[in-house]
Amino acid sequence: AEAAAAAAADALAAQQSVAAAAQSAAVAAQEAARASAAAARTAQLNAQAQQDAALAAQYAAEAANEAAAAVAAADEAERDAAAARQAAQQAEDAAAAARAAADQAERDAAAAEEAAQHALADAQQAQDAAALAQENADAQARAALGTSSPTGEAGVQALPRVNAEVVSRTVIQCPPLTDSDYCEFTVTYRITGSIDYVLVTCPDFNDLYCPGEQITDHLKSQPVDMTHEQLVQLTREDINDLLKRLATSLISDYVDCAKGLGILDGKAGETPDNWGVSCAWVAADLVLPAVAAVIARSIKALRIAMRTGDGIVEAYTALKATEISAGTLAKIGDDVYRTVLNFCLGHSFAADTPVLMADHSFKPIGEVVPGDAVLAFDPASGQSVAGTVTRQFVNKDTRLTDVTVRGDNGDLAVLNTTPTHPFWVEGTVSGWVAAQDLDPGDPLRTADGQRATVVSERTFDGAQTMYDLTVEDAHTYYVGVGDAGVLVHNATCPTWVYNALSALRTKALTSGRLFAPNGTELYTEIRSGTDASTSAIDTYLKTVPGWPSNADGFWVATHAETKYAWWMRNNGVKDADIVINNVDGPCAGQYSCPMAVQAILPEGSKVRIWWPGRTTPMEVIGTGVLP
Repeated sequence: AEAAAAAAADALAAQQSVAAAAQSAAVAAQEAARASAAAARTAQLNAQAQQDAALAAQYAAEAANEAAAAVAAADEAERDAAAARQAAQQAEDAAAAARAAADQAERDAAAAEEAAQHALADAQQAQDAAALAQENADAQARAALGTSSPTGEAGVQALPRVNAEVVSRTVIQCPPLTDSDYCEFTVTYRITGSIDYVLVTCPDFNDLYCPGEQITDHLKSQPVDMTHEQLVQLTREDINDLLKRLATSLISDYVDCAKGLGILDGKAGETPDNWGVSCAWVAADLVLPAVAAVIARSIKALRIAMRTGDGIVEAYTALKATEISAGTLAKIGDDVYRTVLNFCLGHSFAADTPVLMADHSFKPIGEVVPGDAVLAFDPASGQSVAGTVTRQFVNKDTRLTDVTVRGDNGDLAVLNTTPTHPFWVEGTVSGWVAAQDLDPGDPLRTADGQRATVVSERTFDGAQTMYDLTVEDAHTYYVGVGDAGVLVHNATCPTWVYNALSALRTKALTSGRLFAPNGTELYTEIRSGTDASTSAIDTYLKTVPGWPSNADGFWVATHAETKYAWWMRNNGVKDADIVINNVDGPCAGQYSCPMAVQAILPEGSKVRIWWPGRTTPMEVIGTGVLP
């Protein structure tokens, strides 16, 4: 029973357990159903979550891209903002600079206006000063060039460089204050320094006034040491200061008197009418010394010779015999060299230019040959003469001049020539004038003694074959204008001689060059002086008959022309031309250069020597004997 009861109890317990299990199963089923639903929901949610996650990832990527773009945009915006801030700052700076510039411009404008006003005043003062200076210069030039020069020699100007000092003064006498405000006393001044005497001439000696064109030649410097007493009336104040001012004023008066300007009421006069009275105290100092007067006259004679082309070398030789300073002589010597060089130049005319022949017919210059007789003119005698053509030159010129001339019959003619060809211009002082320097109205001499007139001149570049002549003795001929032609100078040397002389102008004396007769240079430039050949030349000359064998040494052995002859002898050259730059020509003396050249050159050899101012070369024929 107990067992049954126990079994029954167990069965009941089992039923209860089954019921509980059933209930638990039901609950579990419910839970399972709920779990299944939850799982389904979870799966749905998970799917949705995955979908949302994918969308989120897409959105995140887009957001990242947008963020990156935003960052880049932000960076660019920051940079733009920085640039904008910088531009704004620059704009502000520029505005500030513009404001400053505007302020400065306003100040500059005011200053410029003030400067313009000052400049206008200065310009007026400068104009007044220039007018006064020109007025004084004109008066000074007229006084110097006129016949009443303060120096006593027409054309000579005195240029003082002096100082004045007070040497002594008398006791100042001042009347009672009630009688006068002035004191009187005598002052003694000492004026010291020097006076330079200068010859002033015009290019055209017909002119007594040629502003800006005067030729000045220094003659002499003379020391000045003189005293001068002057009565002075002064106020009682600043007497010592006024003494110094008066000394300065006295220098000014001295200089004005030297210039030939009269002093009237303390002012330099425009004319020297009162010069003798107001400048009597200084006149004795200004008189040209006799030595300087001789120099002045010699220079004037040379300048006239250079103008006419006649007697240049002779006048230059006479000038060198005076006591002229070396500096002035060197300057004038250079002028002489260039002048005589122009007369050597191979001047030219176009081939069809008519030349007046000795029988008064015309012939184109290109057809005139050596031996033809042309009508020439001798300026020294003033007579027309027949001249023999000794040479025709043919040049290729690249600088040309057309001179239009109205002939004595009224006809116009154009002469095609070269710029430096000399035409004879008539006047009180007649002379040769280069074609390029001819002026309208210049009167030209014709063969019948009448006048042709220059109408115009035009110089230009161009290449043309041109011709010139050498006429024996007279060295002139007439070219066709009107019925009688106009007088021109001939060529006196070949173009290569002119070129050599031009190149030698600045070389030491005596320098030379050696050429074949056709103008081909044979040897290098040689200058006078001792060199390797000097001893050999000297030794040879001592063996020449008539030359002393016991001489210490021959000076001619050092000269350029002698050394060229020696070179010709040793190199078998029998015909040549020597060009030297000495206006005086080959060396002279008891044993001269031509004598030495003659003795050195073998018999049958010859050389022609050219130098400035020589119209034809000196020909030397050799007499020497080869060993």
